[in-house]
Amino acid sequence: MPASRWLTLLGQGTRFCGACAVAFAVWTLWLALALLLAGQLYIATQHELEVPGFLMRALEERLAASGVRVTFGRTSFDPTGRVLIEEARVLLPAFAEPVASARTIYVQLDPWALVAGKFEPREVRVSGASLAIPAMLSRTGTAEEILGGLDATFVPGENELSIAQFTARIAGVAVTAHGSVYVPTTGATRAAPLPVADFLARNFATICRQLDAANTRLAALDRPELHLELSPSE
Repeated sequence: MPASRWLTLLGQGTRFCGACAVAFAVWTLWLALALLLAGQLYIATQHELEVPGFLMRALEERLAASGVRVTFGRTSFDPTGRVLIEEARVLLPAFAEPVASARTIYVQLDPWALVAGKFEPREVRVSGASLAIPAMLSRTGTAEEILGGLDATFVPGENELSIAQFTARIAGVAVTAHGSVYVPTTGATRAAPLPVADFLARNFATICRQLDAANTRLAALDRPELHLELSPSE
């Protein structure tokens, strides 16, 4: 066969292989885009996803570092980083029964931290929370709810915890508060304690005794109210 014929066949084969490669790349790209679109449609139509295992482990590590344990009735996860916890119960090692509960806890997480498998809350909203004095700390010798109807929004910062909104009934007093409080730098990242949980674990007994004593003194007041303006201070 003449050399020119071989060159013609070689050129045609090369063009055919090139066309197949281009077609394969185009179809692969379209398939990837179709899968991406399907994933986005699934996310858009699903409002409740299972909380990822790594996220639950990170949350448990932060709670353990805070000295508390929390049980959840139901949890749901939004791909944008929003977690909804329902029927939460807070337990401390020194007490058999739950010391606090919340109807719902909404947590907005940092999506970039999620990529790294870290639990970094940007905002925490608590609704329908209550705190009970255990029988061993109560003057009456029986468990007693001393704080109820708590609705609050917390925004963690680098060295402070902002309280965007806080309403509750504490020892019979209607309390509202906003502002921010100083939070020491923990120096940790993944296992750093959560400020609110850490404060509760460290000061629970003292809080209970003070609220129990205040409840007795404030019982004679007619619909007392307390409005707090907080500013950070070491």
